[in-house]
Amino acid sequence: MPDIRLIAADMDGTLLNEQGKISPRTLRAIQKAQEKGIIFSMCTGRFPEHCLAFAREAGLKCSVISSNGSVAYDGQSGRIIAQHLMPAASAWQVWELVRRYPLKCRVTMPGCYVDRYQEPLDFTSHFNYISQIMNRDYDVAYETGEEAMERRMRQPIYKTYIYPFDSPEARERMRHELEQIPGISVTSSGPRNVETMPVGVDKGTGLAELAAFYGIPLENVMAFGDYDNDLPMLRRAGYPVAMGNAKEDVKRAAWRVTAPNTEDGLAQAIEKYVLS
Repeated sequence: MPDIRLIAADMDGTLLNEQGKISPRTLRAIQKAQEKGIIFSMCTGRFPEHCLAFAREAGLKCSVISSNGSVAYDGQSGRIIAQHLMPAASAWQVWELVRRYPLKCRVTMPGCYVDRYQEPLDFTSHFNYISQIMNRDYDVAYETGEEAMERRMRQPIYKTYIYPFDSPEARERMRHELEQIPGISVTSSGPRNVETMPVGVDKGTGLAELAAFYGIPLENVMAFGDYDNDLPMLRRAGYPVAMGNAKEDVKRAAWRVTAPNTEDGLAQAIEKYVLS
């Protein structure tokens, strides 16, 4: 059996099922691993306070690597153990490029997230329900509109999430243009989006910082993912596991491939390789 001391899991398409929730089986598997002294961490592109609110509502006490490695929280104390911000000059160049197109754009930064276009919030959806808790309990401001984007993108930020692209070709053109901007890293978490973070930051660097904080060698880490932005994390972990629904290049980078997220693939792998 592998000597696993830290488990890190992507959220969408990995930890979460088709309803966007942690299934009872997956939650039990994680908690049993924690009872054995294994640290569990979400490792996601989602914004920091959203992850904290989500974990709390799911009944899961865990560490969090958020915004694709830009921020990491210790699960016990809840304090930030690593934080990286995109320089204001780079953030502004990203906005100057994005505003030329009718694309949606979400920006996350300390204490605030901003949407370019205001959309009706459907609080029957779990995502927006968690957003409501985040705003209420974590004192995070939510702003919308071009004016807010103009103001906020003159400040250091964690991440931008740009979407939806009508074709792979359009997305790749945007990626190429973004990659010319100094001070940023570029990735994707789905076929219709592009995300930017501070240069040199990704889920792999976030995982390395979290593991170092706990004094855990990366060879004792198991990581789970399904898409491009998970690859840096999988390549750092001693035991990278791809979901059954993962892209083929993600599967090729994995030590093992488990079942899809719709079949509790994360739980199945923990049960087989950690709890057996």
